[in-house]
Amino acid sequence: MRLGNFNKLKINKSVPHGLYLSDEDENLVLLPTKYVPEEYEIGDFLEVFVYLDSEDRPVATNLEPFCAVGDFAYLEVADTSRVGVFLDWGLEKDLLLPFRNQVQSLSVGDMVVVYVYLDKASGRIVATQKLKPWFSYDLHGMQVGDKIEAMVYECSSTTVRLVTTFGQNARIHRVKAQNLQVGDIVTARVANIFDNYLELKIGPSTLEQISTDAQLLLNILADNKGFLGLNDKSSPKLIQKKLAWSKKHFKKVLGYLLKRRKIMQNSSGISLTKLQ
Repeated sequence: MRLGNFNKLKINKSVPHGLYLSDEDENLVLLPTKYVPEEYEIGDFLEVFVYLDSEDRPVATNLEPFCAVGDFAYLEVADTSRVGVFLDWGLEKDLLLPFRNQVQSLSVGDMVVVYVYLDKASGRIVATQKLKPWFSYDLHGMQVGDKIEAMVYECSSTTVRLVTTFGQNARIHRVKAQNLQVGDIVTARVANIFDNYLELKIGPSTLEQISTDAQLLLNILADNKGFLGLNDKSSPKLIQKKLAWSKKHFKKVLGYLLKRRKIMQNSSGISLTKLQ
């Protein structure tokens, strides 16, 4: 059973407080009642995310988190504590970013790029802002011209630094990507391959399209009294029906507007901020 990831598990037995699911080695994990499907049979398989509850016990959920163990992600600080800050990663229990893993002082509402990993000493799922040790420096198989998706984790006056979906360190010259901000996810092409990082290039069409569609979404919200019943958990079919966009593109536009504080998101949908 992979902690901090999705697992395909078999329904082992039903109990008053939910279902016990098992993996191939007969390890059991509880799926609480509120996540139990309406129809099921003992022996059925369910795709669930396994993490630790507030008492550090493995628990399953059918909620889809924003990230999993092994992912780089851009998350919001939801709370602070004596041991660090807690990040909203889309589950009931927030994700701990310990003080030892921080590179700056953080407050509620701050957005940070982190790597999510399983701490061997404590057995807990935690986040870190110290990204470099977690980069993959295996660039074999990469070729100039390859298309790749990457997230911005740092911007300077000369360089935009990114991490690819494969965990590789990458860079874009700032002059060629002036509109990019930390947390932005872009599709780019490999321009050059160095020993420990990729140089990327991004066509204006990608940024322009996201920016154009972001304004379109703001207009749609304004025409609907500032609210739209879609969020990052909405089904691809519903997004396609309402906006004629893929879910992947919708989430990029959503992220673009959320990072710029143009909209807010909750379980019901998205709405314009007061800044609008």
